[in-house]
Amino acid sequence: MREGRHGDTATARPARGFRLSGWTVDGRRLPQTGNTVSIMVTGDDPVVAEFS
Repeated sequence: MREGRHGDTATARPARGFRLSGWTVDGRRLPQTGNTVSIMVTGDDPVVAEFS
């Protein structure tokens, strides 16, 4: 992902027995719950896929 680009995407693929439970960007929970998230990159913000 590169800073300042609109619509950069991240994709998460859970291991067998796990499911994606959500995404956070810079500690803020996103409303998206699908395996792919599209975001605006504004800096060194960590993008985290959460699994359960």
